[in-house]
Amino acid sequence: MSDLKIFCIDDEPRALMMLGQALEDAGHEVHCHKNPLTAVDTILSDKFAVILADIGMPGVNGFDIMHALDDANYGAICILLTGMEASQYADQAVRTGKVWKYLVKPIGIDLLQSTIAEAVEAYKEKYGS
Repeated sequence: MSDLKIFCIDDEPRALMMLGQALEDAGHEVHCHKNPLTAVDTILSDKFAVILADIGMPGVNGFDIMHALDDANYGAICILLTGMEASQYADQAVRTGKVWKYLVKPIGIDLLQSTIAEAVEAYKEKYGS
């Protein structure tokens, strides 16, 4: 489907495995990462079109990762994952433009795949490629 890479960070192994498998099944190259403390360094060492980050991780949460990427002027489409139905913080992050969208877990495979396809298109429009 696309030669652009997707980066997924979640400290829950089952959720991370589901995300990775669903996106690989849709034809994406996916890099899954479970350690939030090293996620930013790993992201910055490569080029990813889309970053999916869980909000609720210990030590470094999804917001921290998005802020660090914004501070580094890292060009990617950022999506937060949350277990909360309504997250004022996720809404605020989307409104400020630091985050493209957020998804509520558990995420249906069809919704995940269509959201990532849209995110890849948004990346191409914004950054070329």
